[in-house]
Amino acid sequence: MKTKLENIVVKEIDVKEICNLSKIDCFDYVINPYTGCTYDCKFCYACFMRRFAKHKEEWGQFVDVKNWQNQKFQKISGKSVIIGTVTDPYNPLEAKFGRTRKILQELSDIDCQITIQTKSHLIQNDIPLLKKLKNVRVVVSLCTLDEDLAAGLEYELSVASRIETLKKLHKNKIKTTLFISPIMPELTNIKEIIDKTSAFVDEFWFDALELRNEFKPRILNFIWQYYPNLYQLYNDIYRLGDQTYFKKIKEQIPNLCKNKPFLDRIKIKKDKQTEVV
Repeated sequence: MKTKLENIVVKEIDVKEICNLSKIDCFDYVINPYTGCTYDCKFCYACFMRRFAKHKEEWGQFVDVKNWQNQKFQKISGKSVIIGTVTDPYNPLEAKFGRTRKILQELSDIDCQITIQTKSHLIQNDIPLLKKLKNVRVVVSLCTLDEDLAAGLEYELSVASRIETLKKLHKNKIKTTLFISPIMPELTNIKEIIDKTSAFVDEFWFDALELRNEFKPRILNFIWQYYPNLYQLYNDIYRLGDQTYFKKIKEQIPNLCKNKPFLDRIKIKKDKQTEVV
């Protein structure tokens, strides 16, 4: 059963530092205005954060709202920062607490490259603020155009609302990136998504579905229940380590992007049989 917003455990916490060094190659710093998320996506890799949050609730059932004071954002001048790597910075609680808006206001005088990663239409409320920022990009993630499939994987995150968000951002001359992620074998139609969105997307990112920790059985059970004809393929990839499917995807991506910039984050693991020990 999907988590309802009214059942989310919400508390405010004080943090000494809101802007931290990034472990992601493309960015110098990372900001997560919240710990936890209300969406409870079945494929959410960020569920590992639960062990740091001191919550008995499951991932997707709690959100910590961060408070901070006297942050020295000048340290990221001339650097790149991404907002929202293990939470959605525009999850529904942003409408009440406005922590992401506060961050953007504090960064408005800092000459840095800002990337915001979200699935939420709530970012549209901050378009006037985004237009004032010197260098900002909004990344919206999508793994399918099929509303039924999206509803089965992501809580209250329609395909239509994300496409409309990209259109409005583009219309307001805000740089848009469509993050086609996670690419779910035989369920994510990359060509269809690019054809549908290329008119209002400036660049594309790609990342494969990775299954680890506790959400591996969640996805495999989902496939078994709703797409049993694909179960063998998923078993081959995620239990036997066959990377053939994603190798083909990587080869196809440059031709699919219609000459637009793209970032391919699909990692191909070495074949265990040929790996040098």
